Amino acid sequence: MEISLETGMDRQLTESAAFFESQSLETRHFLFNQAGQIWKAVQKGALYYKFQLPAEVNLSSSKDHTPGHRIPGFKRNQHVLNLSAFTRQSRESSTASFTKRLEQMERENNPVLRDSARLVRYATARHIVFNELEVGMPANQPDQFYKPAWIFIQQGKLLAPSIDEGRKILHKMEKYLHALRQACAIDRCIQADPAFQERFYGMGEQLTHQGRELANVMVIDLIKEIRARSNRNELNRGFTLSVPFFDDLELALRMHDFEVIPRGRIVFEPAFVVEAARKQQAVIAQDQDLSPNTQKYLLDNLRMIEKSFGYNQQYHPLGMLFFSKSLDETASHIEHILPGNKGSRKKT
Repeated sequence: MEISLETGMDRQLTESAAFFESQSLETRHFLFNQAGQIWKAVQKGALYYKFQLPAEVNLSSSKDHTPGHRIPGFKRNQHVLNLSAFTRQSRESSTASFTKRLEQMERENNPVLRDSARLVRYATARHIVFNELEVGMPANQPDQFYKPAWIFIQQGKLLAPSIDEGRKILHKMEKYLHALRQACAIDRCIQADPAFQERFYGMGEQLTHQGRELANVMVIDLIKEIRARSNRNELNRGFTLSVPFFDDLELALRMHDFEVIPRGRIVFEPAFVVEAARKQQAVIAQDQDLSPNTQKYLLDNLRMIEKSFGYNQQYHPLGMLFFSKSLDETASHIEHILPGNKGSRKKT
């Protein structure tokens, strides 16, 4: 998980901040007010919305920045038409539609419009980072989490009332990072701001940790569900598995789907799960779209499934493993309790 800090971003941020601060207090307040309205429209994926430019601006080319250059009334009213609002990618497209409108203004011959667009761009990105997102714990605090209130699972123990509730909290973290990415898309130089980096890395690390822990618990729950459905003879007409994993490149919880038994009248046997899990391990090991860490954790979960149904043995409850510190310990414990291993049974 990282952001690419392009060459010269620090300088661009310094110049943009200085230019913004050179504006009158009234103009700065107006720009932040417009930024808040723009952000609401972007979040909603609005089909059409308006925003206004300030009444006057100090040009970036002016040495003393005075007097302010007035913007004609008919030029102050700007609009954004988001034709892609009808698609499922409307939120991302709404950001793109807004930045496209700013780019059009920045190509104008009129220096007042060009500089106004630049000010709106900076104000909107800064508004998102500083006004829309809650500040977490400083990096030097003893608590390892950026926002302790959003911790719902720790050392394999689910602290939230349910997995569904945990996923809702995880979604809050995903939205937090998505907002930061949108701010960066609006004005790329904002990524050089220390506050942006603190929020991005702080929440990103917490999201990754919680996502991996949640995926682990969900796999244990999945194993229990497979056994329960097998006992009810609900798997004799074929079934597929959706194994949860956290993708640390996409920063999102995803599912790896694969077929265990093809559709038809085939009686379920645990060996089918073992064979399917083994084959998928080979597939994942070659998947170059996943990071090495994501591959490792997904492979660990597939091995957990394989070992849970290995040797056609009776299923062992895995609730006792919720407090395991790592997937390696979990896999080691499962392997230990399988009959045939030393120490797996007490002598009678």
